[in-house]
Amino acid sequence: NTNTVQKNKYFNYIYKTENKTKMAGRKNIITVVKPDGEIATYGNLKKALDGFKKNIDKLVTKPVSPKELESAKLKIKTGISNEIETSSGRANRLQAGFSTLYGSQYNNSLLDVIDTITPQDIQNAAKLYLEQPSVISLIASSATIKNMKPYLDSLEA
Repeated sequence: NTNTVQKNKYFNYIYKTENKTKMAGRKNIITVVKPDGEIATYGNLKKALDGFKKNIDKLVTKPVSPKELESAKLKIKTGISNEIETSSGRANRLQAGFSTLYGSQYNNSLLDVIDTITPQDIQNAAKLYLEQPSVISLIASSATIKNMKPYLDSLEA
């Protein structure tokens, strides 16, 4: 899960992205955009979707920086480390490893693989999973949908 606050002079929102699909070759990215604070306009929907697309396009066309990659690796490793702080967390991760070919060595192998990921690997994965046609589903007020209809219609491929 990633919780990020994007803020600028005209637009505040919080987004949360989750991977809800474990099926090979299929990736669902669920993004929740909510107004943050007193600034809430219909244009926030356009800004959020355009910003999301801009970031995806950037992943596809430009490798992440080594600093960004190291930060992401550290975040993943920290998450794993936090999960195994308790005996139940260690047992859960160990048990999950047995549903893979790696068995009890799954977590060690996972950490080793994380260390080998390169900016080119991230770009290749983005090209593989994020360049394909996508579906945008949203829950919004009827007023937002009505006011943003021309923009939403322009998204149809």
